[in-house]
Amino acid sequence: MRENTAVLLEEMRGKMSAYAFQFGYYLSNLPVKAEAAALLPISVEVDGQAVHLEEVAGAGILDDTHFFFYPVEKKWMPNIEEAILKVHPDYKITHEKIEEAPEDNDEQIVAEVPPVDKDRHQQMKDAVGTFADTCKAQMESNSQLYNSRIAVSLMGASDDEVKEAKDAAQQICDWHDDLVKQYRENKEQEIDAAYAAWLEGNAQKESKQSEQEQAEGEDAMFNMKMS
Repeated sequence: MRENTAVLLEEMRGKMSAYAFQFGYYLSNLPVKAEAAALLPISVEVDGQAVHLEEVAGAGILDDTHFFFYPVEKKWMPNIEEAILKVHPDYKITHEKIEEAPEDNDEQIVAEVPPVDKDRHQQMKDAVGTFADTCKAQMESNSQLYNSRIAVSLMGASDDEVKEAKDAAQQICDWHDDLVKQYRENKEQEIDAAYAAWLEGNAQKESKQSEQEQAEGEDAMFNMKMS
């Protein structure tokens, strides 16, 4: 294979990987549970400058749906809360004392990842679809661009050289298409599983409430008879 053609194929591979990675990164910011990746985009404004979250606060995962943050300086708590909500506006913020935090931090920020209820389920599925469509368009455009450049680099080449380059380019496209497809399927399964768990929990809650109301009604009837 010609050297300039091989260079173009590697450039093409790199661009495809970047688009796939970006897609995976966007999906990580559609959290159904507390995961460290959801904190990566958070930057905090301090004294007019945006700094990384880890520069002004320690952070940890409390359980499946809760993060906690302890500020380096307590005066930065409002800034940290604002930064969290800017990236994740649906998080619920509270203040608590967390045992895992340093002893000199008497109050920490706790951020709760909201449950995947009916509305959030649809919103997240729509977002996944939008990100996937964008990624697909980027990769198709990249494929067309590099296929054109590769064709120019192969002017005067033998049929075998042309076939080798075309096959290599197609393999790059197919591999990254499969990767993006897997990213999407995994995320949608995660979202659907969280929604199913919410439905089950909600059904159990309603069942208990119904049983309690029935018991209270029976007690009221009994008291009326006794009186």
